[in-house]
Amino acid sequence: MSDLTKILILFAITVGIAVFGILLGYIAPAISTQMIKKDRLGELVDPDPADAYKEKFGKGTLAKQIKDLAEKIQTSNSTKVKTAKQEKAEKDLAHKLYAAGIAMTPATYNFIKNTLTFICLGISLVFVLYSGVDQTTALEVILIATMAPTIVLRYYVSGKVTSRQAQMENQLPDSLDLLATSVGAGMSFDQALNYVTDVMEGPLINEMKVLEREIGLGKNRSQAFKDFGKHCNSDAITNFAAAAIQATEMGIPLHDMLVAQAKAAREAHVAKVKTKAAKASIKMLIPMVTCIFPCIFVVLLGPAVMNILNSGIF
Repeated sequence: MSDLTKILILFAITVGIAVFGILLGYIAPAISTQMIKKDRLGELVDPDPADAYKEKFGKGTLAKQIKDLAEKIQTSNSTKVKTAKQEKAEKDLAHKLYAAGIAMTPATYNFIKNTLTFICLGISLVFVLYSGVDQTTALEVILIATMAPTIVLRYYVSGKVTSRQAQMENQLPDSLDLLATSVGAGMSFDQALNYVTDVMEGPLINEMKVLEREIGLGKNRSQAFKDFGKHCNSDAITNFAAAAIQATEMGIPLHDMLVAQAKAAREAHVAKVKTKAAKASIKMLIPMVTCIFPCIFVVLLGPAVMNILNSGIF
C-alpha cells in the first residue's frame, strides 16, 4: 500500500469523524431543543385550524419528517412479536435517551443509526472501489465505516447522560437550600417548588417542573417523587426523593428534612470537588512528562550536547 493511499484513508477517516462531530455536536442538539419546545408549547396552546391543516397535510420540517418516518417504521414493526430481551433493550434505550435529555424515541434513534450506517457503508464501498487498496485494507475500511455510527452514537449518548447527571448534582445543593428557605419562610412545599422552578433553570429544574405538574394533576405524591428520582438517574437525587417519600408518609416536618438533605448534598458536593482536586495533580503529570519535560531537557542539555559533538570526542 502506497503512502498516497494511506494518506487518503487517514483523510477519509478524519473527514468522517469531523462530519459526525458536527452532526452530533450542533445539528442534533438543535433539533432536540426545537422538538422539546414544540411539544411543550403544543401542550399549552390550543392549535389553530390553519396550523392543524398544515400539520396534517403539509410537509413540515426535516426533523418532523425523520420522526414521522421512524414512527411509521416502529408501527409496522410493532406487529412483530418481540422477545423479552428486545423489550428490555428498548426500555433501557428509552431510559438512557431520557436521562441524556435527548427528545428522541428509540425508534428514531435506531432509524438515525441505521441510516448513518448505510451511508458510511456506501461511502466506504465507493472509496474502496476507486482507491485501489488491497483486500485487507478494504475490509478494514468497510468494517470501521460500518461500526463507526453505532460506536459514536453510543458514546455520545453516554457522554450526554454523564454530563446531564453532573449538572443536576451540581444544582441539587442550591435548589434544596432555596426549597428549605422558602418552606421555612411559611410557604407550602408546592408553593416553594413552584417558586424554585420559576427563579432557577437547568436540567434538575426541568425535572422539578415535571414533578410539580404531576403533583398538581393529582398524582400520588410518593409515586411522583419515586418517578422523579428514577428519571434523574442520580444517587444523590434518588436519596432526596426517598427522604421526601419517608417524610410524607411518616409526617416528618418538610423543613427539617429539606435542611438535612441540603446539608448532606452540600457536603457530598464539596467532597466530590476535593476528590477531583486531589486527582488533578496526578493528571497534570501526563502533559508535564510528554510536553514540558522534553522542552526543558532540550533547553538545558542542548548546548552541552552541541559542545560535546563539536569537540570531536565522538
